[in-house]
Amino acid sequence: MSLLRKFANEYAALKGHAFCPTGEGGGIDNSCSPTGEPGKSTEPQGQKRAKVGGEIGPNNEWYPGGAFIATTDLPKMLKRKIDKAAGDKIEIEPYKWVVPQPGQMSLMEKLGHVDANLHTGQVNEQYMDYLKLTSEQRTKYRGLMERWKSGERFVSINEFPELANFKDMARLISKGHAVPGAALDKLPADVREKLQKFKPKP
Repeated sequence: MSLLRKFANEYAALKGHAFCPTGEGGGIDNSCSPTGEPGKSTEPQGQKRAKVGGEIGPNNEWYPGGAFIATTDLPKMLKRKIDKAAGDKIEIEPYKWVVPQPGQMSLMEKLGHVDANLHTGQVNEQYMDYLKLTSEQRTKYRGLMERWKSGERFVSINEFPELANFKDMARLISKGHAVPGAALDKLPADVREKLQKFKPKP
């Protein structure tokens, strides 16, 4: 996170307004109204989301939206659901499937969101027009393509929480790792309700 974004978050908090960055799918935070004025949060009761800017979590890592971990009383059926998703193989190169490490996401899979051509190393500008992506989102996908061309095959969920899906987060939850709060909305409700805010030991 840039220092400018961090200061913007802190300033917004002092002013009593939520900071609503633009991100994947519109990127409006639940605590913000469509008009940009302060609104009521739509978080489930008892589920407190950290401020959008993020916080330091386990292992002194930065977690966008704060860090959330699974409670110890996961129902067996739910745990089975999470473990199954966590063990699914993901395509990271054409015809190459692996189970990524917790916190890793397939760069190939994320570039598929904009119908990128991995052979030519080009994102599909017309498709991004169709999706009505913002200039910030377009820049993000172009940057991801440059990473692909440089040989990278994974990106961090903490760096791009807005691109995470259930399987990406299931790999974290299954191993007892924290999930970035900025990605919570991508989780099924039954899983999200079993996450609690990470509290460092005193």
